[in-house]
Amino acid sequence: IDLTASSEDFVRYFSRRKEGTASSPSDRHYGHMKVLAQMEDSTVRDTILRVAATAVATKQPLDRWLRCTQVMLDKGKGVFINNLRIIQLLEADLNFILGFIWSKRLNQALTSFASHSKQAASSILTQRQHMTASFQP
Repeated sequence: IDLTASSEDFVRYFSRRKEGTASSPSDRHYGHMKVLAQMEDSTVRDTILRVAATAVATKQPLDRWLRCTQVMLDKGKGVFINNLRIIQLLEADLNFILGFIWSKRLNQALTSFASHSKQAASSILTQRQHMTASFQP
């Protein structure tokens, strides 16, 4: 699987995100990424993608990727600890890369499953035909 994200992938991802989406302990906000996605010149986008691709390929995460902010949100059932939901806020570019890799891997798994399912179904059908033929007079 090619896990290289393109500038078009970046634009597609960040164009769909709300600018007010909370993220980034380093103050690199989704709004910054949305602006980069809207720019005609892709130089900065491509640089971000190259840095991220290098970090993933070398298995050396960026220092800012190692930090997250945990936020506890009220579910509306009271202020007791078991009524709070914990979410983690990651860097916007890390969210993009993880989502991109996840979707590629998921699509690969689904394609592989569909292929194996067709093969299995074909094999079962063939076996059933042989069994049926052997019982016919």
